[in-house]
Amino acid sequence: MAKTAKFILGSVVIVAAAGVGLHFLAPVYTENNLRSALTDPQSTIRGEFGNFQMSPFKGTMSADNVKITSVDNAVYNAQHVDITGIDWLAVYGFNPSGDALAGTMALKGATIAVNGRKIAFDQASLTGVSADPASWLPETFAAADIQIPNLTQTYQDQISTIEDIHIQDIASSHIGGITTGAWSYDAGPDQGNASIAQSIFANCAGPLPLLQQLDNSDFNWNSAESCKNMALADLTMSLPDHSAISVAGILIDGMTTQSIETASINALKIRLPKNEGSFEIGRVELSGFDQAIDPALIPVPGEKFDFDRWLAAFETVKIGKLEFSDQHYTMPDAEIRWDRFAITNLANHVIGEVSSSGLSVHGSTVAQTMKIGMDQATFRDIDIANIAALSRQFKGMTANNPQEQLAEIQGKTLGDFGFPFNPPVLSTYLLTGVELGITGRETFHLTLDELGGALGDVGPVREGGPNVARTATSHMGGLSIDMPDEISSDPRITSMLGVDRFSQITVDMDAHQRWNTENGEFQYALDELTVRDFGTVKFSLTLAGLTSDIIGQLQDVPVIDTEQRIGKILGDSAQLKDASLEISGDNLMPTVWKIAAATSGVPADQLQLTAGLAVIQAQQQYGTTGQLGASLAQLATWLAKPHRLQITLTPSRPVAFGPLIKAKHPPTPPVMAETFGLKILANDEIGK
Repeated sequence: MAKTAKFILGSVVIVAAAGVGLHFLAPVYTENNLRSALTDPQSTIRGEFGNFQMSPFKGTMSADNVKITSVDNAVYNAQHVDITGIDWLAVYGFNPSGDALAGTMALKGATIAVNGRKIAFDQASLTGVSADPASWLPETFAAADIQIPNLTQTYQDQISTIEDIHIQDIASSHIGGITTGAWSYDAGPDQGNASIAQSIFANCAGPLPLLQQLDNSDFNWNSAESCKNMALADLTMSLPDHSAISVAGILIDGMTTQSIETASINALKIRLPKNEGSFEIGRVELSGFDQAIDPALIPVPGEKFDFDRWLAAFETVKIGKLEFSDQHYTMPDAEIRWDRFAITNLANHVIGEVSSSGLSVHGSTVAQTMKIGMDQATFRDIDIANIAALSRQFKGMTANNPQEQLAEIQGKTLGDFGFPFNPPVLSTYLLTGVELGITGRETFHLTLDELGGALGDVGPVREGGPNVARTATSHMGGLSIDMPDEISSDPRITSMLGVDRFSQITVDMDAHQRWNTENGEFQYALDELTVRDFGTVKFSLTLAGLTSDIIGQLQDVPVIDTEQRIGKILGDSAQLKDASLEISGDNLMPTVWKIAAATSGVPADQLQLTAGLAVIQAQQQYGTTGQLGASLAQLATWLAKPHRLQITLTPSRPVAFGPLIKAKHPPTPPVMAETFGLKILANDEIGK
């Protein structure tokens, strides 16, 4: 027992003595190894340091004038480095639990230089420091937390400073989060400056990729790395031309190299140079943004506009929503206020919806003032590619002389412009509360309560051909035009219209057209055209026999040869299925007679009497029986009391125009009336 105790006691003494020796020898050993590693020609890093101090027992290490150069020529300098809480097993690669090196690291007088860019800070505090001891490369270092009271960055003539930097979870491949205090940037003499009061960044790329791509002349935003989440407060920017930008706040979430989940900008203000005006936007919202734009395809400023190039450049752009609200634009001669403008669901060159509300424009010159307003506007399913295709057809057709215009339309056909249909540039549109007013040397005022329409049944006329809208509807309500004083009080006009003052005219209209590809029927209808206080006109026409082949022939007609070709194609193929015309309104025909009297010099009552006598003569010639006779009797009744008139053509089967046009002896009026199913009704007879 005594021998055993003596052996154990002796062993402890020996171990203790060995430990004391290592305590004094370890600093020398580590310092020599570090110097050897930093000066080894085969090493991936180079460096130097002085005044090396180390305590294995206390777990500390420090050095002065530390300099490390990485393989990519990034240079790291520090006047003093102090490390505490060192895990020596990790330092020598014996710690299986990971690469944790030290609890804290303090730097003083540090700089980082990369490709001419220099970052400097007086002091920094790092906690949870780790690295790969197998290589000791700077890019393997990581830290749980870094705090830097003040940082300065310089690049050529550019200087930026950032206060109160707090970085969390930083490694070569990522930065968990960054918060900063005041940030300022000076681009150099006469180059402008910028500042940010506070910023927050989260889920960012690593520090080296962020720095390197700033200096990359081949910068491509499709591969550029940044942060997934960002928030900036009180951003200001001044440019050399004395323009300025300020933003109260910017918030971005879910940003990748090619997409943004959501983003918002609050209180954006832009001051243009040379007192050219200013822009203010209360809020900008963006969501569902995605793109893979090739920067080489984007036209440079000043380059001639090319619709095809823009389409190719932005082919990959997708936007869930882009909205501008509370906008105010001022210019020397105009002011614009715009409550809201939004684009939603943009993808594959199609915009799901464009909407606007509260638009007001005021302009003024020495000679006159102008006002434009619009309460609401909505456009849906806007096809940008189809708009581009249509614009190409009109491109260059603004020549100054007929010869140039003729040369520009050579080779173009009616189908190139969509005839006889509308190009499917959108599905629906609606505008409300439109106003246009001009005062000054000339006065004009127009208001429009509502304007809308729709295009549908989109498809080609012939297989493989371009798409057209085979149905269309349009609506206009409350189009009012104020008459200028020289017209509203003109005795000739007021007496012609039978009013004391003709101050305003208001029009309403509804119309539609459709083409049935299966039976070849084409219908156009003016469902209503009303001039308020005067009367209403309704008209419809349905043609049969317009098959895909016939419509295709119409579309193939050259623009320079439309008059004869269209008439021949329709004459050979078109058939009348039905038609109608309705006129109503107590003031309509009296006004027509007065206008005709003013232009012809014949009194209005004399014109009305002459028309009545012509109907009586037709009755005497063709009789009062049959469809023509009954219709003439109704027409005479209406001429005597022109309140409401309805004329319809409803043949028992579609009537071809060709035989009638080519006939050597045209059919007599009674035969024509029977053939076309003529029926005229007047006043109270309508609807019986």
